[in-house]
Amino acid sequence: MAGNTDYFPKKDTDLISWCETYRNNLPGFASELDLTPEEITQQQQWCDDIIQKIRDVRTQRMKMKALVKTKEFVKKKNMDQLRKSVRQIKAHDNFGSMTAARLGVTGGRKYTPVASLYQPKFKIKAVGTYVRIDYKKKGIHGIEIFREIPGHENWRSIGTDYHSPFIDNEPEKIKGVPEIRRYRIIALVNDKHFGAYSETAEIVVMLSSAK
Repeated sequence: MAGNTDYFPKKDTDLISWCETYRNNLPGFASELDLTPEEITQQQQWCDDIIQKIRDVRTQRMKMKALVKTKEFVKKKNMDQLRKSVRQIKAHDNFGSMTAARLGVTGGRKYTPVASLYQPKFKIKAVGTYVRIDYKKKGIHGIEIFREIPGHENWRSIGTDYHSPFIDNEPEKIKGVPEIRRYRIIALVNDKHFGAYSETAEIVVMLSSAK
């Protein structure tokens, strides 16, 4: 009869049961199947090894679950305590932007970003008949937007904005002709420029053709 390995169960639980049945019953067929004591011992060892490794994995999984549970408990408990401590630190009269930057704690009553380290970031996207400019404040009050259209206009301010996104809905200079638009922004704090200009972003648009 041709050999077949389908008798090996795919589930570890069932495989343990199979190995135990095979190893325990095999010696009873040694004479009938002409198996030597060494062959019996070897096959029983193979079964024992399979059983042990499956059980080892189970044990490690149980340990890992316990470790994960302990980790989450410690994280919650200690982070709650740290939050209380940070709130006390932020309430101190000497707490300022440099301290916040060094400690990595943003926000709070007295926090403002450090101008010498601040460069705003933004994204642009043509949406129908306008260009959408998305940004995040991250401690600033708003932005001023500058635009350049090569061949038509040099860099100029096209507006200020205090709630993202900013919409540029001016049609192209020559209707139906694609044009390159370049944008950059600078942060505003108390309506004054703050930090450095952003990097320049470029997009090709033909807004008048959008439906």
